[in-house]
Amino acid sequence: MAEIWAVLIGFIAGIAATFFGIGGPVIAIPLLNIVFGVPPLLSVGTAIFLAVLNAASGTFSYSTKGLIDKKFVVV
Repeated sequence: MAEIWAVLIGFIAGIAATFFGIGGPVIAIPLLNIVFGVPPLLSVGTAIFLAVLNAASGTFSYSTKGLIDKKFVVV
């Protein structure tokens, strides 16, 4: 049952981030605290870890398509 809640929280956070332009952690952190009883420090750490993975994935994707201007990355 916990897995279903985890997927639902991720889905809600993703929809909110897409429609309203807010970060997914704004939704995910309070839900992790309330629904799962996860301590706040662990919730924030999890959200930061997932944000880093998301940023790395986007960077890799843009890089493989040649959409990153290397001159601006160095600066």
